[in-house]
Amino acid sequence: MKKAAIFSIAAVLVLAYSCRKEDKQVVQGITQQEAADIVEAGVSDEYGGVSMELRDLTANIVFPTNKNGSGDLATDVFHLCDTTVTDTIQNSGSGGQISWSFYFDYSNTYTCDSASHLESIHTVTHKSGDYQGPHRSCDYNANADLTITGLAPGNHTVTYDGTLHRQGSHSFTDKNGNTTSANATLDVTLNQVVVTRFLGMTQSGTADFTLSGTNAQGTAFNYSGSIQFLGNHKAILTINGNTYNIRVW
Repeated sequence: MKKAAIFSIAAVLVLAYSCRKEDKQVVQGITQQEAADIVEAGVSDEYGGVSMELRDLTANIVFPTNKNGSGDLATDVFHLCDTTVTDTIQNSGSGGQISWSFYFDYSNTYTCDSASHLESIHTVTHKSGDYQGPHRSCDYNANADLTITGLAPGNHTVTYDGTLHRQGSHSFTDKNGNTTSANATLDVTLNQVVVTRFLGMTQSGTADFTLSGTNAQGTAFNYSGSIQFLGNHKAILTINGNTYNIRVW
């Protein structure tokens, strides 16, 4: 009888431990692959993502052109010091079975040093857009708060730091034609992201992100990860130790 009692207690303990393990497992409202798809589209040039936004912003920067003096004594003097410039940008594209469009307004506040040399630009954007593909689609709104540096004459690149916040309604279709949907919020922090001045191509830098929201059934999800920009239109997205190759501008 004592042996039976001991075995019964052990069985209860094992069952309780198993239940505790199951309780710790988090059920996500979307799969990790779907999360990766959302983040990829938020960054990739193929979906009009952040890398396209940085390209367009770089193309619209006003760089120093005026000089005082001549020869070796010439110094660049910027005429927009402490000035805010506002404008709008509209863009769209398609390739393969994917199409996208976006519209955003932006303000650039130019900050100079005491000698009127351009030091940095504070950029604020408000964006709306959408994309359509064979397996995913989205309508979204976004905003960004960025600082641009590396603006000295002769530099071939500029550097972006700052945050981006994006909210969207997403739809996914699997290979069997089954459709799911989710509302998601994507927050991205750019860290020393280097972009070429001439073509606006992303060359290096990193980004950290969090993705949260709920699916159509109300089940919540929460993912976080990082992005490393490699240049040559390449970047690596990492979620939970799993990596995904994505294309950027």
